[in-house]
Amino acid sequence: MSKVYDEVREKLKFNMITREENKLSTLRMVISKISEQRNAKNSKFKLTDKSVVKVIKKEIKELKEERSAEMLRNNEINIKTLTEKINYLQTFLPEELSEEVIKKDILMLIKDLSLSRPIQGKHMGQLMKSAK
Repeated sequence: MSKVYDEVREKLKFNMITREENKLSTLRMVISKISEQRNAKNSKFKLTDKSVVKVIKKEIKELKEERSAEMLRNNEINIKTLTEKINYLQTFLPEELSEEVIKKDILMLIKDLSLSRPIQGKHMGQLMKSAK
């Protein structure tokens, strides 16, 4: 079972009690998308943190596109609502590494792998594997 999915379900229950309709509808939408993928015919969808995060990221992308369309219409109320939904969904995503941390990690990996020449394609595989 996925920890992220469990967290989404717990927040759904909490928001049902507190009656926060905007957050509640957002979580229902995410759970619905996950259920659609799980129940689709010929689906290889597994309920893991990675797959749930992927669904949430896709939903954020769709909401951002919808917000852009609302900006063209100057609909301030919908823009605010969509922005709140986006910000709320982003709380379920893992924290992304900063560019400085990534550079530091890559330099350490290069040193550990004793790469004296410039990085080539075959080395990128090793770096990516180690970075995860």
